[in-house]
Amino acid sequence: MEKLGQHRAQTSAITGILSTMSRDAIHIACAADRNYVPHIATLLQSLAINHGGEGVTVHFLHDATVDAEQLAKLRAQVETLGMQLVCHLPTEAQLAGLPITERYPQVVWFRVLLPELLPDVERILYVDADTLVLQSLLPLWQLDLTGMPLAAVQDVISPAHAHVPADIGLSSAEDYFNSGVLLMNLKEMRASDFYGRMKALDRKRFAAGFPDQIALNTVAEGKWLRLHPKWNCMTPFIEGTERFSDLQSHNVQQRLAGASPCILHFEGYWQRAKPWQYRCDHPYQWLYLHYRNLTPWPLQQLEGRNLKNIIVKQIPRSFLDFVARWR
Repeated sequence: MEKLGQHRAQTSAITGILSTMSRDAIHIACAADRNYVPHIATLLQSLAINHGGEGVTVHFLHDATVDAEQLAKLRAQVETLGMQLVCHLPTEAQLAGLPITERYPQVVWFRVLLPELLPDVERILYVDADTLVLQSLLPLWQLDLTGMPLAAVQDVISPAHAHVPADIGLSSAEDYFNSGVLLMNLKEMRASDFYGRMKALDRKRFAAGFPDQIALNTVAEGKWLRLHPKWNCMTPFIEGTERFSDLQSHNVQQRLAGASPCILHFEGYWQRAKPWQYRCDHPYQWLYLHYRNLTPWPLQQLEGRNLKNIIVKQIPRSFLDFVARWR
């Protein structure tokens, strides 16, 4: 409760300052299959509480696994929070030519369809389902994107993917962004046929994984606006997480992001990264659970709470990391 009180006090102070500014109409995009709808609801709950619902239009991109009951519950939640919900079901024709696998299903590609799906929208903020909005988005939304297709945060690349920037023709790893939070200039992307150029890419480029992120980085060619890491506060910026050591040293911006994130991103595929998982060790797991329990999908029990994981969770993380490196 003490941590929640501190978070609310900080958010209220920032919101109070920004409330005197004109409130722009903001377009938010997110995507999910049926299994991730509760996480979308959690994200939108945090958005409405910490940014406000007035003037926010949410574009929810979903696949055919999301049923009418889920959509109805999500719409009721969003409208109660003062926002508008527009649902989009991309067609097979729109996805044709994009590499889709069991590990990377069609939903990962939905963000790249936004320039074509929303022909009358000039800019949009795309956020992954495993994020929380913790402060007002106005300073981000009002950034000048003239001549830039998008704005993003430089990615923290794991050793296993260190070769990817060079493989796709970037001069430096600093030119490679994380696609979990994207301020997209849809007008510029349509003018430069951004989507068409992605579809034309050689599929061999996607062999390293994260195909949508690789495609976006390849077509952007390092020409994107670099955001402060607080707008996509990834796990390596948070002290106490497994990936904090991925950065040999944290610069001032990264430390500020970890101390006061604007958009918190629980990125990563392992169980310790996701706040709905029993083995999660992220210091902000409690905040995800707080917002989740305000949605129509309150979490009754953390996923993966079984005998094996109960035992493994008692093993020191340093030993598990040692075994992982040895393997």
